[in-house]
Amino acid sequence: HPAWSDDCDLPVARVDREFIGGELMYDACPGATAQPLLCESDMFTDDGTKYLVSEFLPPDDYDQYMHQFQQGKVDTLPSQVIGETIATFHASSRSGGGRDVAWNEDTADMLYYDCYKCFTDGWKSWATQDACDLDDKQLKYKALYKKHPEYLECLDQVLNSIFYPSNATAAHVHHDFHILNILVKENAQRRKSNDLVKFVDFEFANWGPIGSDIGTFSACAILYAIMHGCAIEQTGKDADWRGILDAMITMWKSYTRAFLQYADSQSNRERVLLELEAIAHESIAWTGFIMCKYFCAQLFHLCTESLLRAPDGLFEHLDGLRSRDSEMDGREYLRSTVVEFAHKLLAKGCFKEIIVDQDSARPGDFMEKMIVSISHEVEALVLMMQKDLGSMEKEGDEIIRISRLDKMTGQRRKSRRCSDSFLLLTSNKRASIIIRRKSAVLWTK
Repeated sequence: HPAWSDDCDLPVARVDREFIGGELMYDACPGATAQPLLCESDMFTDDGTKYLVSEFLPPDDYDQYMHQFQQGKVDTLPSQVIGETIATFHASSRSGGGRDVAWNEDTADMLYYDCYKCFTDGWKSWATQDACDLDDKQLKYKALYKKHPEYLECLDQVLNSIFYPSNATAAHVHHDFHILNILVKENAQRRKSNDLVKFVDFEFANWGPIGSDIGTFSACAILYAIMHGCAIEQTGKDADWRGILDAMITMWKSYTRAFLQYADSQSNRERVLLELEAIAHESIAWTGFIMCKYFCAQLFHLCTESLLRAPDGLFEHLDGLRSRDSEMDGREYLRSTVVEFAHKLLAKGCFKEIIVDQDSARPGDFMEKMIVSISHEVEALVLMMQKDLGSMEKEGDEIIRISRLDKMTGQRRKSRRCSDSFLLLTSNKRASIIIRRKSAVLWTK
């Protein structure tokens, strides 16, 4: 990680949690993670450092599941195995030692304050600050929370579930269940096997809300479906954004069946069905919450460049579009539209809004029907965004690359921290200078 260096000290509690979380997963689902072998201090230096030793996973054999999502071609078989495995992990912990075995307050504090609250506090502060003190992105949050003040309550509800999960949805959870932490075996036979999928990175594992795991996976799938849907001209028909949603639906369906199968042997079926309904609502709330975080104003660029790497060509396309009132470009339209939709999902989950016909649902089908309903909403959103982006004006018809700004201005300038400069000749005869560094526009005139 870029933040890790010789001068960066991280709490060894994270290593402890990695070891304990991996042990619990391996005991519940043998083969679902690299087997943890040892977590000890260095007896010779005794400098506080801890070492974690685990089973070796050959890097040529496994790849992050994220790469399939980035390419827009997602195999649904791993999603099926993921749903079955994580359901067994959750359900088995509820019948074991439970909170007494898995709970760690330091881990919960780190997750609550360092991973989430540092962002939500910013969003809430923008809701109350004077408009003159806010930039354009922050003003969108202010307007959103003014129109929907209940969203602020929903943010608190999800955050509080880290410390106080509902009895109906509490279990030992991974708590960082995004698709970079899921490894899929390369060139494996297309069949279910114990070594097809491996879960890694258990440093945040704790007793908490099941919806955190399902929601984080679902948020990744929805965000990639939206990004590919908006980049259809660049990625072509090879990228199947609806197929990405199918992978999410597959995961939910296999989760439901595995959870029921395990829980039926342990407890009353009627109670388990009510728990699954609560898990479904909570998962939708966490889906919206994680989407809000990944595409928030503070994290959007970092997220789409490192965590959920955007499809090739997406931002090059969006940066060349501008709304007719020139208030935003295509990139900001994508971000702000997703954030607004994410808040709607957050509220639907928190307020347990009825989004499926329960009377027509067979026992145990509620969770499956809910995610299908959400998938339809995402499809409608993508089609709307495609239409809106298609109506935007193109920034320029021709781009002439120049190697130095001096050549255009005729003046010698100090070196600028940028990789490229561009002269844009637009359809209405305007000329623009855009200085870019990496993929972000730093200055335009």
